[in-house]
Amino acid sequence: MSPFLGSYLFVTLILVLGFRPRTPFILHSHMNKLFLKVFIIVDLFIGASAMLLEIAARINMSKNLYTMWMIIIMILLAVSLLYFLTWSQSFSKKKMDIEAVDRAIELHKKPNERAIGIMGGWCPDLVVDGESFKTIVYALKNKVVGTLAFNLQGKVVRPALLMDKIQCCYSFAQEYINPDCINRRASQYNGAVKARKSWENMLSNYKHMLSQLQEKSKTELYEHAKKLQKTFEIYHRYNETLMDVWMNEAQWGKEHGNTKLQVVEYAEVEKMEKYWKEKMSWWLDEYKEFLVGLDSAKVLLKAMKKEPILLIPGIRVFIAQVLKFQDTQEMFEAWEKAGEVRYKYSGLNQEVQRVWMSRMDWVMQIERWLSEGISEEEIIEMHRNAENIANEKKKRPKKAGGIDD
Repeated sequence: MSPFLGSYLFVTLILVLGFRPRTPFILHSHMNKLFLKVFIIVDLFIGASAMLLEIAARINMSKNLYTMWMIIIMILLAVSLLYFLTWSQSFSKKKMDIEAVDRAIELHKKPNERAIGIMGGWCPDLVVDGESFKTIVYALKNKVVGTLAFNLQGKVVRPALLMDKIQCCYSFAQEYINPDCINRRASQYNGAVKARKSWENMLSNYKHMLSQLQEKSKTELYEHAKKLQKTFEIYHRYNETLMDVWMNEAQWGKEHGNTKLQVVEYAEVEKMEKYWKEKMSWWLDEYKEFLVGLDSAKVLLKAMKKEPILLIPGIRVFIAQVLKFQDTQEMFEAWEKAGEVRYKYSGLNQEVQRVWMSRMDWVMQIERWLSEGISEEEIIEMHRNAENIANEKKKRPKKAGGIDD
C-alpha cells in the first residue's frame, strides 16, 4: 500500500470518529447533516491532497507547481465549506426574492435602518387562511424599531388580528430556521437528561435525610424538606414535559427541513400550540405548591451551614436549579391569571405591538407623500440621500468641543 494512501485512510478514520452522528438523532438531525457535509468535503480534499503528494513524488514535481496546486485545493476547500454551510442556506439571502415585497420593504424603511427577515433579509412564506405573507423587522444600531408584514403583492398588512397570526408564524419560523435556536433546543434537552439522572441519584439520599430529620425531631427543617421534595418532584415532571415538547419540535423541524424551511402555515402553529397546552396544562394546578417549595429551598440553603445532615450529594445543585424559576415567575403568574398555558411562539405581545404601531404611523406618512404625487422612486431616493448626509456628517472632523462645522 502506498504510504500516502495509508495516511489518507488513517486521517479518514480519525474524521469518522470526530464527525460521528450525535444522539438523539432527531434532536441533532440538523447538526448531523452539517457534520456529514463537512466530513465529505474535508475527506475529499484530504484525498486530493494525498493524491497530489503521490503524483508529485512520482513525477518529481517542482516545488512551485506543487505549492500552486495546494493553494488551489485549499481555496476550493474554503469556498466549498462556505457554500454548503452558509451561502446555500435560505436564511443567508439578503432579500425576499419577490420584487414587489422587496420594493415595499425598501419604501417603508427609514434612513440608516437595516431590514431583517430571519437571520438576514429573507423570510419563509407565512401562510394564514391560504394567503402568503412576509414579515420584516427594521433595526437601527442593533435595536428593533419597527416591524411590518406584507402580502406577496407588497401591500402592508393592517388588521391587528391578522398581524397577530402572521407574527406567530414568524416567531415559529425563527425556532426552526435559526441554527442557534436548533442547537439551543438540543442543548436544553441534553441538560434535562443530566438533570433527570441527578434527580434519580439524589432521590434515595434525600429520603434517607428526611428520615434522619424526623428521628432527630428537627420538625421545622423536616417540614421544609418535605415541601422541597414536592418542589423537586414538580420540577422533575416539568423537565420531563419539556423534553417531550423539544423532541416533538425537533421531529417537526426534521420533517420540514430545519434551516431549509420554506413555508409556515398558521394551522401548523395552532397544532403545536395545542400540543404544548395539553402537555403543560397540569402546571397551573401545581404552580402554587411549587412556589412554597422555593421558600423552603432558601431556608434549607441557609441551614446547611449548621446542619451537616442536609449536605447530601447533589442537593445544592438542585436547589440552585429550582431557584432559577424565580426568573420566570412573572410568566407563570401570567399563565395563572389567564387561566391557560401560554405558548412561547407569541404574536403581538406588548413590545411587538408597540413597534408595529409605531411603524404603521410611518406607513401613513408614506401614503400621504404618495397621495401628494411623490413617486415611490423619489421617496426611496429621499431616504438614501438622508442616509448619505448622515454618513457624511459622521465622517466630518469635529471642532474643539465636539461641534460640527
